[in-house]
Parts: sequence; C-alpha cells; structure tokens
Amino acid sequence: MSTTSGSRQSWWRGLLRGGQTAQQHTAPAATVTLSLPPPTSSSSVTESALLWLDALLRQHVTRQTSNGNEFGGLAVSRQAIEQLLHSPGENENPAAAALTAPLEQAREALMQAMRSSVPGEQPLADLCIAMELDELESAALIICLAPEWHPKYQRIFGYLQDDLTRRHASLGLVCALLGAAHEVRRALVESGKLLAARMLRASSEPQAEEALRLNPALSAWLFGRRDALFDDAKLSPLIRRNAWPGANWYVAPEYREQSAKIALALQELNAASAHGRVMLLCASHATRLRALAEIASTELGIAWLRIPLHAIAEGEPVESVGEVHRLAWLARLAPAWPLIDLEGDDLKVASTSLERLRDILAALADLPTCTVILLREAADILPLLAETGPLERVTVLRLAESLDPADEELPAWRSLAQVAGAQLDDFSL
Repeated sequence: MSTTSGSRQSWWRGLLRGGQTAQQHTAPAATVTLSLPPPTSSSSVTESALLWLDALLRQHVTRQTSNGNEFGGLAVSRQAIEQLLHSPGENENPAAAALTAPLEQAREALMQAMRSSVPGEQPLADLCIAMELDELESAALIICLAPEWHPKYQRIFGYLQDDLTRRHASLGLVCALLGAAHEVRRALVESGKLLAARMLRASSEPQAEEALRLNPALSAWLFGRRDALFDDAKLSPLIRRNAWPGANWYVAPEYREQSAKIALALQELNAASAHGRVMLLCASHATRLRALAEIASTELGIAWLRIPLHAIAEGEPVESVGEVHRLAWLARLAPAWPLIDLEGDDLKVASTSLERLRDILAALADLPTCTVILLREAADILPLLAETGPLERVTVLRLAESLDPADEELPAWRSLAQVAGAQLDDFSL
C-alpha cells in the first residue's frame, strides 16, 4: 500500500530565479570565475544542485566585487560601503545581469532532475520531497550542504562573509543569496521546517551571523548511510527497531479476524488520505494488541516506527523537543507509520507522559501517514486530542474481548507451545 500522497513532483515549484535585487554598482569589473560546466540531461540531482549554486554564487560574487576592491573578503573599501547604502536596483551591474540566463538554465536543469528522480536513487531529491520542503527551503538546504559536498564552498563562503575562517554559510548569507534578506529570513522562521524542526543545527532563534549546518544524522543519511537516523545516539533509545513478539503466536482464526479488522481500518484511512489522522487501537491485553498490529502491517506492506512513550517521557523536557523532531524525520525518510505505545506493559497512560505525547503529536501532525496509538481506553487521551486538533481526525477501533481473558489467550499459548516444540493439552496451558 502506497503511503505517498500526491505526485512526487507536486511540491517542487522551482528554485528562486536569481537571488537578491542588485544594489548600486559601477561599471563592470573583473569577475570571480566559478566553474560552471553546462548541465546535461543525465546530471544527477546533486550535480544539478551544485551547478545551480555555482551560477547563483557567480552572480552574487560579481555583484559584490564590482567595486574593484581586490581585497574583498579581507577588507571593505569606502567605495563598497557607499554602494551598499544605495537603494536596491539602482544602476544594475551589467556583468551580474549577464549571468541571469546561465542561472536560469541551471535552475531549469535542477528542476528537471528533481522531477525525473527515481525514489531511492537520488538522496537529495528524496530528502527534499520526503520533508516536503518548498522552493525556498530546498534552496537554503542546498546552500548549507555545499561545504560538505566540496571544500571550494568553504573558501567561497569565507570570502563572501569577509572572514576566511567562517567556512559555512551563515543565516545572513543564506538570506542574502536567496532574495530580499529580511523577507527570506521571515519565511524560513515562519515555516519552521529547517530551523524550528532542527534540520539545521542552530539555536532556536538563530542570529544573522550564526552558521547553519545540516544535522549530522541527516547528513550521514544523505551521503548514503540510510540507517544513520536509527543509529542516532539521541534517537535510538526512544524507538523499538525489532517487531514486538507474538505475530507467530496469534494465528488462530479469532485473532486473524481482529488483525484483518485493523488492516482494513488502516487501508480505508489511507485511501481517504491519512494525512494528519490519528487512530486509537484499544484493548486491555497489551501483548496481543501489539502482535495484531504487527500482523496487520505485514498484510498491508507498511513499516511501523515503534515509539514506546515511556522512553521519551523519562527524558528532560527541553531535550525531548529535539527528539520528537527526529522521530518525524525518521517517519518521513524510512518511510514508516508512527506506532505509539501507551505505555509500558499495561498500556496505561501515566500523567507524566501526556505532555510528551502532546509534543509527539504536534511533531507528527503534518506526516502524510496516519499516527497509530495503542492504549487501553480511548477516554484516557481524548481530552488531549481535543486540545491539539479537531476530533474528526481521530478514529477509534476497539477490539472485542472475551469476559474470560484466560480462554481468550488459550489459542495463542497453544501456538506458542507448538513453536517451542512442546506438546501441551489445554489444561496444562
């Protein structure tokens, strides 16, 4: 069952077309040449992104060096200051304007590479699409990644920031490259996908001079380590990578009927757009409920991102905010459906866990898949769900249970005994 909503290309509306409006410039001077080979139809997304970035930087450097200051990056001349004080758009620099066509060509090649990318073969495209980054966020991400791709960008960024020791793009430089700086900064802050969600390493309210780098786990994922997020030291204690036990025990017809009911409900949600939906799976027997969820996922061909809530609830509140964002990245990039276990062995919701659950649901709210919660009684968390969004997004599925729990578990124990090679009658079981 596909978990991708909409076409792969629908999010990609094209990168910015030339950066910030030019400031006052004098006659064209010698430009700093950046390598810009012509794009080809077979260029990868990464190659196309670097060609686009080279074109963008070439135009920006031309604007910055048109004052004839040969010590750009090390010293600022009076002439350069005077030009900075002119209104944007005055005396457009012909040399920079001439670079608009190559920049547009590189932009179109990048767009085409993104549109035609095959899932799983182009990590940069997979990252931007899975995270649902818009054109501005994707462009900012490419700039911040550039020093990891090639050391030449470390020197270029140092030059542009008048400090050769500053080898990664600052927030201020990213904004200056991509348009009217204050508007770009406001858009990035309001979106929150790169900054508030901590895809980029920075303070919660970064200043203009602060360097921006992609989170190391995301960088490792981008450069080929697809298990990097699972191995993240801050994230790995918060998830369960292995399936919960019991899928080969609960094979009797009465259990299969329940797992089929779960699978059908999930399938119907997905068909009707699971975006932002929450399903509450309720039962009093924790082990059986987890096992039936595992069976349903196998039938549907989906993967679970298993989140035992108590593991997050035990952490420090400030740190847990970063952790829940990592959970959202993992759900998108795996890709996987979040499955939150409330809580421990008895599925009872502890009051200390509710605040963490609120944070998790907020971080997962924009996922294209449904978030599934295992618990004993829906009433335990319906008030919290009502506080965080409309209850129309919530589906409750309660599994029918026998009045005699021992009888209900007997078929599972019989199967478990057979798996273990033990021949036991019902009385012994």
